[in-house]
Amino acid sequence: MEYYVRIRPDLHFHNFKMPLFPIKGSVYVPFWGSWSGIPDRFAFIHGSAPAHAYFNYFKRIDELIAMGCPFHPETMHAAALELAGVAVSESINCEFTTIRTKQDLEAGRHHDKAVYTTQDIFRYIEQRTDRP
Repeated sequence: MEYYVRIRPDLHFHNFKMPLFPIKGSVYVPFWGSWSGIPDRFAFIHGSAPAHAYFNYFKRIDELIAMGCPFHPETMHAAALELAGVAVSESINCEFTTIRTKQDLEAGRHHDKAVYTTQDIFRYIEQRTDRP
């Protein structure tokens, strides 16, 4: 089985629970940090076709913009995966912070904490309860 992981190198994980039954052809992302799309800092991807769609969405920027998609990473990721027919599950239960640069640390900014919006929480509940 082919698995791919997208992880930014500046993340520090505090907890992580692997999806129980990853479905081939799907992309799994954290339930928070979607900003009207899908989170782009971490993803667990099952299969080469969804990985290709996930990692190459920049190649579709002109098409996405022409369709009215905002020029915004999380929104463009979601739109590109939808166009490719890739199922996305916003169900990974994890929490991480973003570690900042030396300049940020000197300025007193140590890390960015996880941001949970009300929309994120309702979408997570929906993902967890909308199962056969």
